[in-house]
Amino acid sequence: MPATRVLFVLGALHPGGIQTFALSLLRHFDREDVAIDVCTMAAEPGPLAGEARRLGATVLAVPVGRSPRRVTAAFQEILAGRPYDALHANRSSSFLAMPIRAARRSGIPIRMAQYQNDFRGNGVIRDSADRYFRSHVCRDATNIIGVSRNTLTTHFGRNWERDKRFEVLPNPVDLGVYTREHRQEIRAALGISENEVVIGHSGRFSEAKNHVLIADVAEQLCAEFPNVKFILAGDGHWRGEIESCIHDCGLRDRVLFPGWRSDMPALLSAMDIFLFPSLWEGCPISLLEAQAAGLPCAVSDIPATRESLAPGLLPFMFPPQDVSVARNALAKLIADHELRTQAGLAARDHAANFDLKAIAARLRTIYRGESHSGEHH
Repeated sequence: MPATRVLFVLGALHPGGIQTFALSLLRHFDREDVAIDVCTMAAEPGPLAGEARRLGATVLAVPVGRSPRRVTAAFQEILAGRPYDALHANRSSSFLAMPIRAARRSGIPIRMAQYQNDFRGNGVIRDSADRYFRSHVCRDATNIIGVSRNTLTTHFGRNWERDKRFEVLPNPVDLGVYTREHRQEIRAALGISENEVVIGHSGRFSEAKNHVLIADVAEQLCAEFPNVKFILAGDGHWRGEIESCIHDCGLRDRVLFPGWRSDMPALLSAMDIFLFPSLWEGCPISLLEAQAAGLPCAVSDIPATRESLAPGLLPFMFPPQDVSVARNALAKLIADHELRTQAGLAARDHAANFDLKAIAARLRTIYRGESHSGEHH
């Protein structure tokens, strides 16, 4: 049987959760079985385009700074010249509608719309636009995927459960790459001694990730525990502001900013605790990665994290704006090595529910048209 050809659509190939997801699929699938190309909805594909090409994908681009009609036409032009069997789009409602519509008009048999987070924005105009574009997604898509139950409920209400095209399929993690093999090497390179307890976070510096709470917690815990350091991995618009705040608090040597890292499994191995205070999420890949790495996690109590978090870590949840409760959860883990060990084991066990092999197998079934109706998980 010839390879199933898939066009995977996303915003851009900048470091982030959806991009990690796309690259994981490219690494996992044999291109003689499932051949995935990538199309960004940005003028410049982004810094990870080279890695996508190295993995065999053709990288295309359709900038969105035009009318929806022209963007749809641009997608139709791309699809007309390439015999794709499936289109897998990952964006918000408005951006999902255009490639999905183009795929229907181009006769692509499998048209998969995937919703990645539970934030819809505010305002009457935004809500009206979302409703309009969601109606087009519902009309044109053969499969509508949410990375969590809450994500689908946020966008479609409870009625999605009655439609067999809808399915919950969480983001995956490749469990095999998360080991402690490089812990000493990474810690030494970062100037971290073995007796120091490292609290880590990874993610883009943006409003959703709530780095302001991390800075407030770091100030309190560094004053209380002289052996604590923080690693804040990632990049984004808010990084400079957060770095300035940390430096103003006199914590330049206690809070490290290594930027975006291509070796996240190794960097996670250098950490002892993972802090994840997001204000909203879908199915946060960085939290799944931290659990796969066997890290005890202190996490904001929002619907998406409750669906992603090991039951044994629920005692370490906190309201996303409550610095005091977050600090107390972390202080317990800092002070008790055995508690960290047991919580880390619970995290690692739970991560098996998000195994890349199982989720990729389900996607392969969808891409090949062997199952049009969703299976709720």
